[in-house]
Amino acid sequence: MKARQSNIEVLRILLMLMMLYLHFIKGVLWGGEGNLMSSQPQSVQGVLYAFYVPCVVMVNAFVFISGWFGIRFSMKGFANIAFQALFLNMICFAMNFLLHGQAFSFGDIKNLFYLTGNGWFVKAYLFLFILSPILNSFVEKASKQDFSRFLWLYWGFIFIAGWLFEYSTGWIRSGYSPILFMGLYLQARYLRVYAAEGVNLGKWTLKFSRRNLFFAYALPLLVAIALAYPSFFTSFPGAFAKGYCSPFIVVAAGALVLLFSKLKVPSSKFINSVARSVFAVYLIQESSFCVGYYNEYARAIFLRYDGVMFALFVLAYVVVVFVLCILVDQVRLFVWRRLEKRFFPV
Repeated sequence: MKARQSNIEVLRILLMLMMLYLHFIKGVLWGGEGNLMSSQPQSVQGVLYAFYVPCVVMVNAFVFISGWFGIRFSMKGFANIAFQALFLNMICFAMNFLLHGQAFSFGDIKNLFYLTGNGWFVKAYLFLFILSPILNSFVEKASKQDFSRFLWLYWGFIFIAGWLFEYSTGWIRSGYSPILFMGLYLQARYLRVYAAEGVNLGKWTLKFSRRNLFFAYALPLLVAIALAYPSFFTSFPGAFAKGYCSPFIVVAAGALVLLFSKLKVPSSKFINSVARSVFAVYLIQESSFCVGYYNEYARAIFLRYDGVMFALFVLAYVVVVFVLCILVDQVRLFVWRRLEKRFFPV
């Protein structure tokens, strides 16, 4: 097993905190009766969305990390991801049942095993994991020229059919799909194999220095925020600023991962240990048995506080949820280590 790089593990932690904030805003928007955000002054909405837009990169960046290092397919690896998703979902269901005594239904069974529309990321990532040997084979056998041509055609198609005309192609679903994950994975592999230090743009070369990568991350997001501000994603042109297929989000996510790959962070067992459980934060918060409670408290904070106090409570809420999810995942790790010895001995 490769040693974890703490600079990338810090990024994983940051991405999950971004996810919690993004879902906080979504909880305020759609987590209950009515859209609470629309009743606020435009200045308040603008500030919240200015922080919202940079958080949209978290899904793309998470997948980009997988492509940067490459997925090593194994039944053990697949079982580990699937077990984590199922085990934590069962814990969420058990806690929900014990606290509220809801009647067990067939819908609960489907939700336990991700057989509904919930947990799209889990299913998309597992499918990417299954496809990884084929994608890795393409990376190994394709020439640099063929690889580059493929990526140009791929992104051209995605940006037209999945972004400009997002409802023209249902199986892209604005990026809520393994179709986007495959492209992000291959783009990251291409950069790692052929352009880890920079890309040749004809007469000049773009060096992947930390300064250039910071601007490559920040500038697309500033453009996205400027586009979104008048309509807050509800109509043209703001609608083009959102979505995982947006070129602004794709470029910013890739630049963010490359930027953190250049940072020098001393190896930390604590950081690496926490990062090992960050996927649990998404799995628990977005579980169909927990997401309603997350949204309920998000809306309560939004309604009760404003100004600096609101910002502090949002930060505290996100951090507390993050820590609790990490602690719950330690139970899963304890069980998995014993199953691992039993079914996947070295």
